[in-house]
Formats: sequence, structure tokens, C-alpha cells
Amino acid sequence: MNATQVLVALGVAVLALVVGILLRRRRGVDAPTQPAHQVPSQIDRSDFFGVDPALETTPWWVVVFTSATCGVCSDVVTKATVLASPQVGVAEVEYSRWR
Repeated sequence: MNATQVLVALGVAVLALVVGILLRRRRGVDAPTQPAHQVPSQIDRSDFFGVDPALETTPWWVVVFTSATCGVCSDVVTKATVLASPQVGVAEVEYSRWR
């Protein structure tokens, strides 16, 4: 291999490296597949007044957060209602209403 071939090969390698760096910078960061929601660290009972009057008189609550786009939420609500008693209130809260 002569000096001209080495310089051409080196030039092609440098050009490929520069193009790779530029493309990587331009691509950016992929968006997350799921939006990040912050879970509240504490929920106050007064936040749920008016949701279900039965909740205001029970010492324990089971609140099921649902969404119109949730395919299994109705099944979860059905399973949670089994817990309802004079001591335990069960309520379904639409997520968009809570926000």
C-alpha cells in the first residue's frame, strides 16, 4: 500500500467518524413509552368528600383509580367491591377527575 492509499483510507475513516458523530447528536433522546406520573405520598380523606357519601362514614377506604382507556379497571372495581362493608367503603375514582 502506498502513501496515497493510506491517506485516502484515513480520510474516509475520519469522514465516517464525523458523519457518525453528527448523526448521533441530531437524533436526540427517545421519548418514554409511558408518561411519568408522580404518585402522591399522602392522600387526605377530605380529597374524597363528595365522591361517595358512604365513604365519609366508614373508617377504612378502598379507592380504585380508573381510566376510560383502562381495559381491566372494571374488573378491578368488581373485585374491590367485595371488600365493602360497614367498616370499609369502596369507591371508584376516574383518574382525570382526581388530577
